[in-house]
Amino acid sequence: MARWWWVLPLVYLVVSVIYQAFFFPFLPGGTERYHFETDCFILEIRFPLVLTVANQPGGEVSQPASFWLWRNSTWNATRCQAQALVSLTPSEPIDMVWLQNLKEGQPALLLYAYQSREWAIPEQVFVYLAPQEHLPASTTLAVAMDGNEIGRISATLWSASASGWFRLANLLLGSQNLALVTGAITLLTALYKFFQDAQARRQQQQKEFDAMVAEFEQRAMQRPERIAKEYLALLEKTSHLDIANEQREWLKQKYQDFTRQFGQGHIWARALRSQLVETLRTYETANTTPTIRNGQPVPSNSTSDAEDLYQWLNTAQEETGFLSDEQYGSVIRFQQDKDNQLQTFADCLRDGLHTFRALGTESAPYVIHRVKTALEQACQEWRRDLQNERLTPTSPRYPPEILNAFKQAWFDEGKAAGHYLLDQFVKLQPELRNQLLKWEEEDPAPPNTIKPPFGLWGRDPVYETRPEVLKLFGEPNPRWKHPFGPLKAEDDPRLPLRAGKADERPIGGLFWEEHPLWETLLSFETCFVTVPDGHGKTAMQLMGRHIRRFWGRRPALSLGFSLSGKPNVETLWHNIERALSEALRRDLVEDPYWLLSSEMFLQEWVISFFEHVYGDVWKLSSRLQEAGLPDEETDLVVSTLHAAAGRKAYQGPRQFLHFLSMLRQRLGESARYRLRDDHFEVFFWVEIQHADFSDAWLDLIAENGLLQAGIYKIFSASKTQPLNLRGTFTKHELTWTEEQLRDMLQYRFKQTKQDALLEMLDVTALIKEAHHSPVRLIQAGNRKIQELSKQNGSHH
Repeated sequence: MARWWWVLPLVYLVVSVIYQAFFFPFLPGGTERYHFETDCFILEIRFPLVLTVANQPGGEVSQPASFWLWRNSTWNATRCQAQALVSLTPSEPIDMVWLQNLKEGQPALLLYAYQSREWAIPEQVFVYLAPQEHLPASTTLAVAMDGNEIGRISATLWSASASGWFRLANLLLGSQNLALVTGAITLLTALYKFFQDAQARRQQQQKEFDAMVAEFEQRAMQRPERIAKEYLALLEKTSHLDIANEQREWLKQKYQDFTRQFGQGHIWARALRSQLVETLRTYETANTTPTIRNGQPVPSNSTSDAEDLYQWLNTAQEETGFLSDEQYGSVIRFQQDKDNQLQTFADCLRDGLHTFRALGTESAPYVIHRVKTALEQACQEWRRDLQNERLTPTSPRYPPEILNAFKQAWFDEGKAAGHYLLDQFVKLQPELRNQLLKWEEEDPAPPNTIKPPFGLWGRDPVYETRPEVLKLFGEPNPRWKHPFGPLKAEDDPRLPLRAGKADERPIGGLFWEEHPLWETLLSFETCFVTVPDGHGKTAMQLMGRHIRRFWGRRPALSLGFSLSGKPNVETLWHNIERALSEALRRDLVEDPYWLLSSEMFLQEWVISFFEHVYGDVWKLSSRLQEAGLPDEETDLVVSTLHAAAGRKAYQGPRQFLHFLSMLRQRLGESARYRLRDDHFEVFFWVEIQHADFSDAWLDLIAENGLLQAGIYKIFSASKTQPLNLRGTFTKHELTWTEEQLRDMLQYRFKQTKQDALLEMLDVTALIKEAHHSPVRLIQAGNRKIQELSKQNGSHH
């Protein structure tokens, strides 16, 4: 019998396991889940299958009722609350005990609605039956939310005797023998201490993690250019911490939020890109400059260095995305292909250009050095191929395909970035200087085009007409072929000549440049021009500013503004500073090379001036992109501007003349190959809208020392020149003869290719009707074109 002593514990264990596995889940220890959904919320309830009678609530072996509440996909803050009152009401009058936190309460819970099921925290309550008579076998509980019933749940009810038997069975079969209980307690104590220590360690690491993240957030706001670099360092510092994946995902989301907040020009990646530049330059120097020991060169460990470089770069790219996929590929190819074995020389130039645009002006020495090495290799191969031919002193230094590669990759496609690299490269290769000058003379067009309406004109001609009128001009683009059209010069983008291949306007050059006063307006002569209404004042100003802009046919810096009302110095300076900021913005969009190649001190003056006018760098960068600065140039320009930010060089009107003088010199140097005049000047195109205040406004300009700042073109409807400035300004009046109007009209018909239509008009009658006014001539022409369209329609 003693040999079978273990049978009883075994039987007990088997019976206990069977009881726990197959009976207990369907007794008061079991639960069932319910799922309800309203217009705003989703409610989940886990409720006991059986409710028992309890003499001492809190000591029973049973499951609590658990409640989860979260928002559904249609939740809206305007019509939904952040919490809801959930109550359970039995269908029969039953005395039920609701125990929460060891305190008896009401069968209702005020639940907070969480964002999702994963984040919802359950509210729990123990439900028991008070001792009572005539207890039904089961009941149904109505579930209500904020007083509205949303469903029902059911539960089995056990009497006091059944509940007692359950407690007895659970006591007998739900417990272990003393040895097992003791062992379990010992094991659980050890496990508890282990998990407590682990929890304390995790809490300490969580505090360290939170402190590091708080420091990262503070630095990100103070120095946004270091966001990517600080984030990469933070990942490395927290790699050993036992942090939940949800926390790391939260940190990644916070980093991405910062990159979007400071997304203009990828400012957030600037410090990390600078670190990459320094790393590339260090690697390049270490692997091209031999180490000398005891008079002998020592081989460098270039393979190991390269692996470390690419491993770091790959990690930085995967974690931060501080380069686009295209930029990353270009940087890798440009670094790896030392001997032009993987790509052509033209491909090397393009990868170098993309690398420069991605990493900024500080990468120029590295790019130039790599291209110089590639150029020498290509030239050696070319000479090796020509070894059987006799080379003379007059033989070309570079093969034609090399020059074509430079022209196509950097000069034509490279825009401002390519011109900057070329200018830096010819300092090391002076033999290319003449070739660069030749290219600049061949195609004097700005690298970029200003997008309407951020230039001087809008996108399309603006005037009222009917479809039958447009049919007279023929397809395509009949609206552009109207020989008359807009009455206002600012509404007619057809006035300027077409400029280069990038000019997509169907028709250009409607402005007639043969008026006797036109050359005077473009000259270095300060003049006061009286212009009656309707005589072309706006057209003369706009075309003057267009031709006398930085990339105009006669390069200059042109500021255009109007003065109205009673003169005051605040209005004067506001208009002048605003005019200069708009001119510089357009010049930066058309060709930012002049800024990229400037000394740091001038860049600091430019960015501080823009900050003075616009408020901060971010507004300027968005304005540049809106105005047409290409995406591939934006990173380079904005990073250059941001690098110069911080020093308040320009603080107001007191520094204006000094700043303007520096701009005149720098812009003049950049435009020196395109100048048609002896020197580069600043033009002020000013319209005084109220003739009675002309004297006072000019006095104010003179008192603030602005008359010596440049060439003034003053336009006014006044009939007389201000008396106190007769020696400073030459006086002119913009008038039109009938012959001039006739020549202008014929020129417009020629430019719009409507010669056949011109023969159908009585030009003399139109000119007489115009009364020496080009605006009235256009009005009369529009009316006559409409009459012709009606006649043409009646014939059909």
